[in-house]
Amino acid sequence: MELSDAILSRVSVRKWQDKKVEREKIIKVLEAARRAPSWGNLQPWRFIVMEDEETIAKLAKASGGQRAVAAAPVIIVCAGEFGDFSRGKQRKSAEELIAVGAMDIKMEQLEKFLDKVSFDAVSEEVKTFRTREQIIIATAYMTLAVIDQGLGSLWIGGFDANKVHQDLNLPPKMIVHCMLALGYPGENPLPRPRRPLSEIAFFGGYPG
Repeated sequence: MELSDAILSRVSVRKWQDKKVEREKIIKVLEAARRAPSWGNLQPWRFIVMEDEETIAKLAKASGGQRAVAAAPVIIVCAGEFGDFSRGKQRKSAEELIAVGAMDIKMEQLEKFLDKVSFDAVSEEVKTFRTREQIIIATAYMTLAVIDQGLGSLWIGGFDANKVHQDLNLPPKMIVHCMLALGYPGENPLPRPRRPLSEIAFFGGYPG
């Protein structure tokens, strides 16, 4: 499928076929997330794939009893480790980028570079914001890969993150940002109305 077709056909699905999603299709969706842009290549995202009915029922409860969540064959919990925003992780990522020619600095200049951009002195609030930012990008990539696999998805933002964190027994420094339900669509909803491009995009400057 052409990327433009996937973008235009993506919709939120809330009814699912009673059909198991093949593991290889889930892997391809996750691979799209893995290839998403990441600041400094830190890749703080973590994706917990749940397929068992008992855990999905718990996630649905944490989502206020949403039926679309309870009935979904697969829920991907989109989380992140803000601890990845550390000098040590930055150094490792930078070394990998230098090795493939993606950073135009010499290895012996790396420490001076990190002195300027290290997250060690940055607040936990900023690290959390950056982690969420990158989870969002990766999740958006997954919604398009879902279409390419002949599946549907529902981006879930309304839920008790603390409850999900507890139910999945996640580490303290991991944050849960959103969840993505996916499966074979049991409905064919029309694309949602969108504002015309003329209202949201401006060439040469923003009108006064």
